[in-house]
Amino acid sequence: SSQLIIGILVSFIAGFLITWLASSFGIGIDNYVSTSIFITVAIFAFFMMILATLELIGIGAIPLYVLLMFFGIPLLTMPLEFMPTFYSHYIYPWLPMRFFVDGLKELFFFNNDFTWNYPTMILTYIAIVSTLVLGLTAFKKAKHKPKKRTV
Repeated sequence: SSQLIIGILVSFIAGFLITWLASSFGIGIDNYVSTSIFITVAIFAFFMMILATLELIGIGAIPLYVLLMFFGIPLLTMPLEFMPTFYSHYIYPWLPMRFFVDGLKELFFFNNDFTWNYPTMILTYIAIVSTLVLGLTAFKKAKHKPKKRTV
């Protein structure tokens, strides 16, 4: 429960801080509060997803996220029409970061407010499922380590 509370606090601080920093650097953000709330939701979803997989799999989950970042970030900056077929059919649909980018596109380029749209819905579902998985890992059996014998 403390991880959940810390995640919420860090998400709110980071969401509003990122938006404030971007606007102070001259990026025109029309919907400051909407953008901040959406970034907060996205950060919380990713925080919970990473925390849940770390609790479930262990330190072995780190290479998974390194691969997601390595293959995902270049794809997110490219229009879907320009992607090679393999990436557009097999890699892009599995990137959770694409919902964050799609939501920001709607906020920045289509001048929308923060609403219950598809990217927000998916990020919320990611956060809910991750929170449930994190809660269920409390029931996971601890690995039994044999005690060292002293002679």
